[in-house]
Amino acid sequence: MTKKNTMSKGLWERLHEPIKSIKVGHEEVKQTDEKNQKRFDKAIENLIESKGWK
Repeated sequence: MTKKNTMSKGLWERLHEPIKSIKVGHEEVKQTDEKNQKRFDKAIENLIESKGWK
């Protein structure tokens, strides 16, 4: 048996909006400037890998 992925409508809509910040531990990394961009990209990569979406 396979478990069907279900998402609330609100979550689905938010997935289609650009992500402006991501929480890393207790710190929120915002996608604002060049300095934060690298940390932001790394945080997104780590999230994708941890969820097994790659």
